Amino acid sequence: MRYRIRTSDEHRLVLVFSMPERPVVTVILALVCLVCLVIGLAYALSPESPEDSLRALSFTAFGLFCLSAMFLFANAYSRAFPLQMVFDNEARQLQLRGRGGSRIGSIPYAGISGFSVLRAVDARVVRHSLGIELARGGRWELYASPQRGPVEAFQKAVSAAVRLKAAGTGAGTGTTPAPSDILVAGSGPRGPRVDRAEDGTLRVAWRRTAHPLQLVLSLVVLLSFAGALAGTRPFAQGLGAYVVAVIFGAFFLVAAMVSILRTVGERLEVRLGRGAVEYRHRSALTRPRDFTRPFSQVAAVDFSMSFSRIATGIVVLQPQEVAQFVRYRQGTFALSEVPGFAAFLRGLGRIDVSALELQQRLALAELIRESVSTERPAAG
Repeated sequence: MRYRIRTSDEHRLVLVFSMPERPVVTVILALVCLVCLVIGLAYALSPESPEDSLRALSFTAFGLFCLSAMFLFANAYSRAFPLQMVFDNEARQLQLRGRGGSRIGSIPYAGISGFSVLRAVDARVVRHSLGIELARGGRWELYASPQRGPVEAFQKAVSAAVRLKAAGTGAGTGTTPAPSDILVAGSGPRGPRVDRAEDGTLRVAWRRTAHPLQLVLSLVVLLSFAGALAGTRPFAQGLGAYVVAVIFGAFFLVAAMVSILRTVGERLEVRLGRGAVEYRHRSALTRPRDFTRPFSQVAAVDFSMSFSRIATGIVVLQPQEVAQFVRYRQGTFALSEVPGFAAFLRGLGRIDVSALELQQRLALAELIRESVSTERPAAG
């Protein structure tokens, strides 16, 4: 995954989101699906032994698994990243656009500190990335590669086209509505609700919902996986191997079902006011996940986008957490530090925004920043 340059001139640079691996993965999954369905059909229509029914079940189920996985993969990142990033040198702003060129939001050049190239290690795999450093918290990746050369070449092209420090004709503030207006525009059965409580706090509340097609595909994936394992008895080298496979499959299914069921009745809420950021997370099957951070203790509100760590959370950082979190975000830590980082991350104030659209995630992060900067007591 990366962005590529569509057009570039002295006035603006247009980057489009690209997944070069998507066609390859889609074709592979489609071919495996077709082959498995044909073999499964052949076993079902011309059985030569009593075990052929299990073989038909295994191949057919695995074919359906690949078919469902193909559709899920094709749409996996459609909500996670802007499909276009337009650096407008005249208006002095970065414009974020979604499907059909629809406007998601904008960031003035004054809100961008610059571009950075980082080296990180993810699961012992070295990766280099070019990212935008945001002045008010966060880093958005534009390009990533195991080799540093392509990343530096992309950086030179972007840096030459984007004039962050040069004078422009625009004011640099853009025409994006206020964050609260964006959230209100998304209100409804599937969007957040924004209102002011009696105590004067601004309240943003939403529920996790899923598209019916996504639920159907997820259910087909689980059932087809179970069917594929159940039908492997004729291929197993002995009863022990089959039992191990069934136990593994049962563990996978239980974990997947718990992950789905834990969202039942899930309600999320952010309150801003009374000198603090308050977050409440309720669901039917999990313990409440709440935190409160006084504005005076909020040093940064981080909303980062990374190809390896999709932005599903807004992190409210206290002063003593900033340096450690930046190391985590950049991946500049040794393997021996992983247990310590896991404990550190569990203690952070993290707002789960995976159920919101990208523009709503951006708006909520900015709304929190505005509230903190407006109501935080002046130093001294």
